[in-house]
Amino acid sequence: MVVAADLLSREALLLLLLGALGSGPAALLPPCVPTVARVALAPALGLAAGSALLVTAAHLISMATAAWLVAVPGVVVSVAVAAAHVRHRPEERKPCRLRADAAAVAVLLVTVGAGFNAPLVTKDTQGPFGYNVADFAFYTSWQAALERDDVRAERHGPPWDLSAEVATTSLRSAQFQWGSTAVPASANALFDWRPSDSQSAYLVTLALVAALGAFAAIRTVAGAVLPALLGGLLAAGPVAYQLYVDSEQGALTGMALMPAAVLIALLTSRRAARPWLLLGLVGAGMLAVYPLWATALALAAAAVVAVEGLVRAHGGRLQLRFFARSAGFLTSAATVAALLSPAAIVRTVRYLHFATTDLFDREIANLNLFPRRDLPQYDLGLDFSPGWLLQTHHFYDGQGLAPWVVDIAGPIALAMLAAYGIWRFGGGWVLLVVMAISTALALYSWAANDCTHCAARALLLMESPVSIAVALGVAAVAAAKSLPPWLARTVAALAGAAILVAVASVSWSLEQKTVDADRFLSADVRALLPQLDGWRGSVHLEALEADLSATAYETPAIYAAVKDADTRVSVGAESNPGRPAGQSALLTLGRFRKDLRGPEFDPRYDLVLTPLASVENTRRTLDRRGRYALQARGRPVDALVTAGVGVAPNDRNGHVRVRGPLKIWVVADRPMDARLEVELRGRGTSRTAPAAGTRTLARAPERVVLCTPVAVSTGAARLSLALSTRPPGSRAPAESRVPGGLFLHSVHALKGGCGAAAAHPLEDTDPVRSPARPRP
Repeated sequence: MVVAADLLSREALLLLLLGALGSGPAALLPPCVPTVARVALAPALGLAAGSALLVTAAHLISMATAAWLVAVPGVVVSVAVAAAHVRHRPEERKPCRLRADAAAVAVLLVTVGAGFNAPLVTKDTQGPFGYNVADFAFYTSWQAALERDDVRAERHGPPWDLSAEVATTSLRSAQFQWGSTAVPASANALFDWRPSDSQSAYLVTLALVAALGAFAAIRTVAGAVLPALLGGLLAAGPVAYQLYVDSEQGALTGMALMPAAVLIALLTSRRAARPWLLLGLVGAGMLAVYPLWATALALAAAAVVAVEGLVRAHGGRLQLRFFARSAGFLTSAATVAALLSPAAIVRTVRYLHFATTDLFDREIANLNLFPRRDLPQYDLGLDFSPGWLLQTHHFYDGQGLAPWVVDIAGPIALAMLAAYGIWRFGGGWVLLVVMAISTALALYSWAANDCTHCAARALLLMESPVSIAVALGVAAVAAAKSLPPWLARTVAALAGAAILVAVASVSWSLEQKTVDADRFLSADVRALLPQLDGWRGSVHLEALEADLSATAYETPAIYAAVKDADTRVSVGAESNPGRPAGQSALLTLGRFRKDLRGPEFDPRYDLVLTPLASVENTRRTLDRRGRYALQARGRPVDALVTAGVGVAPNDRNGHVRVRGPLKIWVVADRPMDARLEVELRGRGTSRTAPAAGTRTLARAPERVVLCTPVAVSTGAARLSLALSTRPPGSRAPAESRVPGGLFLHSVHALKGGCGAAAAHPLEDTDPVRSPARPRP
């Protein structure tokens, strides 16, 4: 309940902040937009305005300053404009319709909020997390960097901060979608939140903004409440849920703005100036958060004007007056976008230049990240994409329904329903233009760069128009004049219920996959974090490159959470032979190096946060939660396990299985001769043969103690304890593979050589190191 209350309070404050920031632009909408629809659209308009203004400000000042110099004054001005318009706006003539709209919005907020918060509440953590992608590491590092400094800073953090390294480089790049972090960074400054605590709550807020925007669009166009509720739920369906569980903040921000862009584009057909100015506002926000989609929206706007001009032509003669007036409107929208977000326009031009040349991959190579050819490859054929975009199955092939419904019947039925809705309501063809632009961009990305990941991002542009079109189709069925009213409403209700059941089953399937994968910042780690508040020493994160099932997701989350506690973080890692070259748990934290013993490693660390809580060592355990423990270093020499072990994520007892050569660092305050004593247990000990230079101190059934001498100079000495297999009693050469059934029981780094330890294994007379500095 504590986690649920924390998430809901953060999401409510974020939604109120965005709604207040967008209340002024919402008041400028034409009178045809109902009152509740205006309120529902306000957060999306606030998101657009805030993103545009704050991304521009980020090039001059930090978000900690911009929150008070830009965001707060923007809220005051916006609320003042809204109050002035409310005073002159006539009262709602149908209070019963007003109550129905308000009830539908309440149902929408509760349903979407509960569904998106469910994985976090189930795992009793505020996040962050990632199911198949760990991009939250980028977004939290960008939030922290922007809150502290402006984009132009030489470095966004101290030398030891790996996340600051990648933040500094990527903030200056044109290809990273960091613009979506300006708003949450300013919110963190306003409410005194930490990026690692608020990132998941912000993603849920984005889903709520998308759902409210879709509700407003359908309520305005179709004039029906229940189809609008259906459209809002579809906008926060499996596609949005996929972006949420993958922490794809940039794409999810773009999707949150799309319903507002679609509605305002439909309103521009009334040939009034205000919708075009608001379109410029949304375009400025999209430029700031997702340049590719902003370019697509600009092309779509020009295409809409061209198509409408051709439709208006009489006798083969074009109406030049119409094109001249439309050009003026387009110019006004572009001017608004340029004034609100000039820096984003420059960045968009650079982005398009990079995306269409080899500069994209060259810069990615400099960052030691994935080139486009190495990004995940997806099957986006006709047997997959229609069902994915129409949400009869989710992106990771989970199916809550029968295969023939998922792949054939469902997509065909929903496509026909969407086509009927587009045909039935005037201006619906605008949705087709956006879908066509999205498809063209996807085909270009696929053909030019052989990048199906890029094509999938381009296809996401059409998700909001598709959801709106399906809901309009249900509204069109309910209003069909060819059927008796009772029959039309019954058919529409059954169709809407069937769609909701299908979409809910797909979302539930993805939620279960996410929970089962358990790639969250563990509740056990979160329980240990309060002890780090105000700690003035350094905390070392052990076993970052251990072969943990969720290491690539847990490591950046733990790093961000410990750093957010204003604590000096120490890390050291080895490359993992089980991963392709260049891949590392630290990949999203900075340039990966095989020897992480630069400023990011502090050999005088005081505390150790380790997932190997069950492994005995010379440190004193301050607190243990599940497989994680916070330990205080008590001797001048210590041992750190860096690779070769594994812990099942769901094993709270923390049994540590040996899965490869044990890679261990021996750390000392001063140069000394030391020894490393390792005790292994399990059935595999009878078949374990130590490598050259390692002595066997003790052997018993299912137990062996090994000792390796080591000379430590300054910092850390790296050891690779290569274990091999030899059948019991055999003199045959040992095989290089590690025997099965082998568990790591203890790791001790002690003073003196192995000869002094032979008689008394694991005993040491070395004086105990001064205790860690007390917490201030």
